[in-house]
Amino acid sequence: PLLDNDIGNYRFPADWFIIGGLTPQPCHSKEAIDKILSQADYFKTPVFIKHNANYPEIRQEFPS
Repeated sequence: PLLDNDIGNYRFPADWFIIGGLTPQPCHSKEAIDKILSQADYFKTPVFIKHNANYPEIRQEFPS
């Protein structure tokens, strides 16, 4: 899990990001999710944002 808001600008060794908590309460700030999405877009990594992330954008992509 990426719990630190300072995720930096580097390639994540991941095929897919799932953003959201295991509980109904969100655990990431909008700014932290924005940073993850920016990196995911740059490296064309799919992202699935769970409803409990309380993020204003619905994005539910799957790896191919």
